[in-house]
Amino acid sequence: MLLGTSCQLGQSSPPEVALDNLACVRADLPQDYSPQASGSFSLGTLADLASDPAARRTELHASGVAGGYFSTWRQAVGEPPFPPAIDVLCQVIRFNSADQAKAFVASLQPTLTSLEDSTITWVPRSSNGQVEEIATGQSSLPAGARAFHLASANNETSVAVYAVFAATGPYVQTVWAGDSVDSATLAQAATIEAAIAGRAVSAGTPTSATP
Repeated sequence: MLLGTSCQLGQSSPPEVALDNLACVRADLPQDYSPQASGSFSLGTLADLASDPAARRTELHASGVAGGYFSTWRQAVGEPPFPPAIDVLCQVIRFNSADQAKAFVASLQPTLTSLEDSTITWVPRSSNGQVEEIATGQSSLPAGARAFHLASANNETSVAVYAVFAATGPYVQTVWAGDSVDSATLAQAATIEAAIAGRAVSAGTPTSATP
């Protein structure tokens, strides 16, 4: 459901914080989840996955994107008959400044295209896809975070996903959690987001990603 992409080396992260430590690590996920794929990506990698790569490349460059890192995880579902496994994607994008990271989160639109074009992930593109933005004031999400519920299907598959985005210093950290039967929860995604955002704060993220 959450499809990793071929990894390309992005620009180097600032020396204060390693990007792979700002996506999910083993301690952020329940014990019944196992790692699937991970790696660095460049602005070009992210743009190439968009519906209009050339236009998206221009937008990402103007937004200050300087590279990122992702990791994916899958739930173990036990004995047959196997229920659908929940997939989790964690991602961090490095920007040239904290203001650019905050603006990137603020610019997200509650549409499949906007959210997919901002993440190393895949959900079925279809005319009946639905996205709802969820109020986050009463959740455990960091201040300024945004949360969405997505549902999309085509002739081959269907998914329902919670996606959360939060800016911490010059980094945007994203968590997607979902499966084909909508058994993931916002609380699950929010708990993971809080863990990775908290680690960024503890590491003392700089206000600028330029060394």
